[in-house]
Amino acid sequence: MKNSIAKLIQLSMTLALVAVPPAQAGGLFNKQKSQPNIVLFFADDMGWSSRTLRDPVYETPNIEQIALDGLEFESAYIPTPTCSPSRATLVTGQHPARIGMPRHIPHKKQYGFDKFGRTTQKYNFWEKDPAQVPSVNWLDTEYVTYAEALKEQGYYNLFVGKWHLGHEGYHPTDQGFDKQIGASNWGHPNSYYPPYFKNSDVYKDVKDRYLTDKLTDDAVEFIQTYDKSKPFMLSMWYYAIHTPFEGRKDLVKHFIDKGLSSKEAHHAALVSGIDESIGRVRKALKDSGMEQNTVVIFLSDQGGLLENKPFRGGKKSTPYTKVVHAFLLLLVGTECDKSGYN
Repeated sequence: MKNSIAKLIQLSMTLALVAVPPAQAGGLFNKQKSQPNIVLFFADDMGWSSRTLRDPVYETPNIEQIALDGLEFESAYIPTPTCSPSRATLVTGQHPARIGMPRHIPHKKQYGFDKFGRTTQKYNFWEKDPAQVPSVNWLDTEYVTYAEALKEQGYYNLFVGKWHLGHEGYHPTDQGFDKQIGASNWGHPNSYYPPYFKNSDVYKDVKDRYLTDKLTDDAVEFIQTYDKSKPFMLSMWYYAIHTPFEGRKDLVKHFIDKGLSSKEAHHAALVSGIDESIGRVRKALKDSGMEQNTVVIFLSDQGGLLENKPFRGGKKSTPYTKVVHAFLLLLVGTECDKSGYN
């Protein structure tokens, strides 16, 4: 039964079943053929309209290029207006209610969390919840993740960036990933400049590098030096655009010079940081000769804090369309040879 579930999750993870005819989708994972690499770009708190196509304030040429080269799913929705449960659903294919994680992991002392972001207390309760529904403080290792499913198909799995699904013992490498880079116990950085995280050894030796750029450096190096005979999946889960609103300094200046307020400029700079990262990773794939045999996926975990017209609502609020209507862009190497919408 577990093998069957794993294979279903693995197929759904690539989104091939909705992108190409079923016969072709199944063929993507025939071990007698060349299995595609997979790159998943997963943004944090990036609103549906935070891109050039929908708001010219933003500068996102690389995100737009994925849509032009592949498919854009205009009716894509994430399962919850908050962080951790959205991530848990993505990595397991199961609804937050089934996992027992309707809310994000809070890292509060009242729930037994220490200064390192660890706890032995399994549940937290939202004070304003009249039903007092419990929510788990970590993703249990009993669930099959897409990393475990892909490993059964011969894949190497690298995780880069924000996890927010539990502390040590529940980290990516405890959930089927072969290696993790930049994954901390925290749901957001203390700063996007070093030191990035409080009470953490993650990137502790980095002295002067913007966080999104540092994560991208490591992802690009992985692609450039990859020498294994097996295909890989690179899970690029960004900390941006989560608070603190702290864009890269040169990008912030660029947007302030365009007339944006400080807060808007930092937000736009955070978006541009992700866009630059996507461009660098795709260039590394092309330069390494992997581009035509790589599935590229881009989506966000939920809506953002800032206004995203014409939708209503905000992060962690009642799930109006703004909060749960998400990006979903897909590019399937040579299998997807023209742009379109779904």
